[in-house]
Amino acid sequence: MSKTKYQESLFRDVIKVYDQKKTRPFEYLYLVEISIEKSDIKKAGKYLKEGKEKYPDSIEIAYADINYSIATEPELVEEKAKTYSTKHYKEPSLILYSASYFEQLSQLNRDNNDNYKAQLYFDIADRFYSYAIAFNNKNSIPFLRKGLLYYKLAVDVSKNQDSDLTTKMNLKSKDEDLKREAMGMASFYSVTISNSLSFALSNFKKAENLDPYNLITLSVIASIFENAFKDEQMSLTVRTRMKLIQSGGKIESSLF
Repeated sequence: MSKTKYQESLFRDVIKVYDQKKTRPFEYLYLVEISIEKSDIKKAGKYLKEGKEKYPDSIEIAYADINYSIATEPELVEEKAKTYSTKHYKEPSLILYSASYFEQLSQLNRDNNDNYKAQLYFDIADRFYSYAIAFNNKNSIPFLRKGLLYYKLAVDVSKNQDSDLTTKMNLKSKDEDLKREAMGMASFYSVTISNSLSFALSNFKKAENLDPYNLITLSVIASIFENAFKDEQMSLTVRTRMKLIQSGGKIESSLF
């Protein structure tokens, strides 16, 4: 069965359950999401309202509400995610889910050279990761995700630096204002990259301390030490740890 036919079959099955008035929380979540996907916002709102009335304390309904807000009123997503995360404090995935959404928006706008919106959504994603850490600072995932947020920013800024400065150099102009602009840009890029990598590394170290077996964390840490800070010895230490873990070995303690 193709993916499309499977989805159609699943939708029919869920509607049958709905018509029998036996809809459960995860089915309401599905109905809201599929209605949004079909651009039927009115029906999505109807399913969400019913789900809230029947299952006000369901984590699935919380996800449905956030998804609905993403589609209709994205400015409400941050506050709703905070509220639901307080209510469902054992489910930090709600905050991480919202953080991921805004991180994707930031990346999309950065790719489209809309730096204002990219920074706006970046800051919101950053706050969400901070919320997740505040809710549970013993969970390594928010630290890892926040580190990756800043690491990807540094990578993107580095690409823009190469592109922008190459463009300036290709102009081959003797204009002093242009030279000063190029120097200022180089300084700005350098500081932004350095600060982003330092902040990323700080979060990666915290993630490694909480979960020293995570190979993703270790891989990025090794890369930062080797390529950004030119610390080959520290990079080698981290990569040696990775090989030990990959071979099934046990470690005595975290590196950081």
